[in-house]
Amino acid sequence: MGRVLNALRLPLLVLSVLVVQHTTVGSLSIDNVHPDLLLLFVCAVAVVGGREAGAVAGFISGILADSFLVTPFGMSSLVYSFIGYLLGESERLGSKRSTWLDMLLIGIGSAIAQILVTAGLFVMGLSDPLRAKFLIEFLIVGGVNFVLAPVMILLVRFSMVGSDRHMTSVPRR
Repeated sequence: MGRVLNALRLPLLVLSVLVVQHTTVGSLSIDNVHPDLLLLFVCAVAVVGGREAGAVAGFISGILADSFLVTPFGMSSLVYSFIGYLLGESERLGSKRSTWLDMLLIGIGSAIAQILVTAGLFVMGLSDPLRAKFLIEFLIVGGVNFVLAPVMILLVRFSMVGSDRHMTSVPRR
């Protein structure tokens, strides 16, 4: 029974984050920019669990995010998977990283994700990255995710306690 509960922790966390995103945080905005908790979740999974866990969490969270957005289906999934894998590369630094470094990685990763989404929408002819709000968008999302990172890291660590990917270091080659 304990293994089943351990296996359900991370899926329940992503569903909880989705519900909070679209019920509570979705109505909050800073300069008409909404925080992205699903992106925060992906970044935290990547920092805690590594590149494979980050990419899988990015894909699943992206599909969930795209279910509620008017952007082309798959855009968030592609960007979140890429960011999850990219931030998951931080596992090469070992398990002795500081919380500040993890927070910084999450904030920068969130900002890069916003830039990539805007660039992808521009390529499809759906967005203009030269608008004045572009800079504000990625600064706000990156900043909010930086501030909320310690809470999400704790939740993800708790959710991945039974996992074999929890805070493992990659052997040196």
